[in-house]
Amino acid sequence: MGNPLRLPMALTAFKNLFSRPATRVEVRPPYPGARGQLALDLSTCVFCGVCARRCPSGAIEVSREARRVAIEHLRCVLCGVCVDACAKHSLSLEAEPLGAQLEGKDRHRVEYVKPSPTASDDGPSGKVPKAR
Repeated sequence: MGNPLRLPMALTAFKNLFSRPATRVEVRPPYPGARGQLALDLSTCVFCGVCARRCPSGAIEVSREARRVAIEHLRCVLCGVCVDACAKHSLSLEAEPLGAQLEGKDRHRVEYVKPSPTASDDGPSGKVPKAR
């Protein structure tokens, strides 16, 4: 057993007490080719569910009846398989990191809900007029 009076880490601990933190404070811009987050364009999505079936980590849930897509960003590994599988090109990988954009209890889960079309959108009677 070594000498109990010799403290090899004491010098390092003393230096760390009076030095700056080793972590960075400034936010660096994303480097080219970085995959920051998965983004969804809800206006082009048809809720087919191909992205959810192809996702290797199971981070995407699609409900056609409820017209809802849920993405769990902590489960997503940003592999891009869902982006390649989407026929309507509704999904994309953006370079900007997700970071503090999410708020609330389930910050890692984002739900996108597309409102269902109402009868008032089709005209006054709810029927589409026939072309002559």
